[in-house]
Amino acid sequence: MTTSTLHLATLQVGPRTLLLVSAVVVLVLCPLVIYLLQRAQIVDRANNRSSHKGVVPRGAGVVFIPAILCGAWLGHVWNEPTGLALILVIIVFALLGLTDDFLSLPASLRLCSQVLIALVFVSQLTSTDTTSSPLWLLLCGAFWIVFFVNAFNFMDGINGISAVTGALASAAIASSCIAHEINAPAVIAISICGSSIAFLPYNVIRAKCFMGDVGSYFLGGALSSLTVVAITEGIPWPEVFFPLALYIGDVTTTLVRRARRGDRLFQAHREHSYQRLANELGLGHTKTTLLVAAATFSLSALGVVGKDHAFISTLAAVAIVGGYVALPEIDRI
Repeated sequence: MTTSTLHLATLQVGPRTLLLVSAVVVLVLCPLVIYLLQRAQIVDRANNRSSHKGVVPRGAGVVFIPAILCGAWLGHVWNEPTGLALILVIIVFALLGLTDDFLSLPASLRLCSQVLIALVFVSQLTSTDTTSSPLWLLLCGAFWIVFFVNAFNFMDGINGISAVTGALASAAIASSCIAHEINAPAVIAISICGSSIAFLPYNVIRAKCFMGDVGSYFLGGALSSLTVVAITEGIPWPEVFFPLALYIGDVTTTLVRRARRGDRLFQAHREHSYQRLANELGLGHTKTTLLVAAATFSLSALGVVGKDHAFISTLAAVAIVGGYVALPEIDRI
């Protein structure tokens, strides 16, 4: 396998071309989208729970949709049932997020919609198998997608964190798919990587825009759906789950802590580890995002090198995530 092409059955363009095209689409469209959001007053105004100051346009993550459509067209993803299902579920999640950015949907309606989308996707995916999949597997896949879409949304609270995580996680998944010669997920993951990288100039240091629910639902839906497809295609689970482990660990520990206190789980707060590191402990947005990026990169690398030693690599991954989650407490001692 050379670096110039993926050498997959239907892919006629190289990964660099896919990466570049998706990045250019985001870079070109972002200024226009920011202008339109400002005109429409779709903005986030800072309050006592915010990690930003002032007024920032929200919903710029809508640029991910044309970027991934261009990548899908170049990679001939439409010709594959799995690729078509992936594109549709990602776009539907993004449109749900976009609707929420504009209308602020009730939490119950958002959750019910997410469950329905996930169930339809997983049932469609499993229907392509030669043997019928058991109900428990269908429910587990749908639960995972819904959980991670919300987890990604919860974690989208400081500049750059979601775009960096989206870029690193999708790059790791793309590498695994390329190595196993799985076309559609590879194309989609590369397009997501390029889109996420191109979004960073508008969202790091001093954010010119936020990706909003449309962006976090897009990335959360994309990464979780890609992991489901990757697992069904036989890719070792550490390769696709370890890049997402930091988000899973941060959200899970925060939800458990709040549940034990009897707090409302879907109420806005600033108790995630990344929020405490950035705000309470004074690391700020950039340093916290770099810390998350370093941990996610380490976990992604561990998923590849440790795939043949799942028990040891899992212990190492737990140690990385546990150390990150414990950082705010350690600093207080």
